Amino acid sequence: MNIKSLRLFIYVIEEGTLGKAAERLNLSQPAASRLLRLLEEELGISLFLRVKKRLVPTQEGNSFYPEAIRIVASIDSVPSFIKQIRKDNYGPLRIVSLPRLESSLILPAITQLLQTWPNIRFNLESYFRRDIERRFTDDFYDVGVGTLPVPMQNVETEYLCSSKFFVVLPKNHPLADKATLTAKDLTDLPYIALNRHTLLRRIIDDNVDSSGINLAPYHEVSTMTAAYDMVRANLGFTIVAQLANENKNIDSIRLVPWDSAASIDYGIFRRITDQPHYAVEDFITCLRTANRRISAD
Repeated sequence: MNIKSLRLFIYVIEEGTLGKAAERLNLSQPAASRLLRLLEEELGISLFLRVKKRLVPTQEGNSFYPEAIRIVASIDSVPSFIKQIRKDNYGPLRIVSLPRLESSLILPAITQLLQTWPNIRFNLESYFRRDIERRFTDDFYDVGVGTLPVPMQNVETEYLCSSKFFVVLPKNHPLADKATLTAKDLTDLPYIALNRHTLLRRIIDDNVDSSGINLAPYHEVSTMTAAYDMVRANLGFTIVAQLANENKNIDSIRLVPWDSAASIDYGIFRRITDQPHYAVEDFITCLRTANRRISAD
């Protein structure tokens, strides 16, 4: 049975004329007439009486009308049914993120997504930048948030935001109350630097080198958490790219803007696939919303 002929039959009853029903299906009137005739032949009943320029439903047509609506509605619901099947068969939304973005960006986005998909499950994994790229290679993720650029072919990236740099000092340090700090201000202080393989360190080194200032690391660490802890222990200062609300435990330290052109870009990463997780786009929308709230703080 041709679904288009069933739709045409329903539209003729609703519109009262074959011409208007044909317009709704983008059909010519002769083509619509042929479809109705074929439907009547297939069913073995007359559906309409031709009265002047109008089609009047026969008793059989009126009886068949509710069944035609049920058949068409059932067919129209198939895409939603298939979408539900696919959703039920999906596993958790797999998210990868830099550790420092979890509390400020990822968790607020997850909380918002739960309002749309209350039964969704998550697999949230935190990695350093180099390890996130390995996850991209293995395709063990649906969506990620990290620093740009990403030198991978199977990843679709979207710019999210940029962050300026800050100097992190102990709360009672003589420079802690300055409005801004330059590399020259820091030359005689012990510098707690991240390892050379990190993007943050490379950006800082490039910026310092271009200024002609010698800012040699005194201590080196592999994580930003360790750098913060060493600052709290009065072992020196460090330089970070800080998103608003990124580090809530700042009672014992001060973040002073670093007077430089240096910044770091953050982006959203999608796995390129023919069958993305059903909640990926909604989660990305939530990430954008969370970022706007951070920027407004």
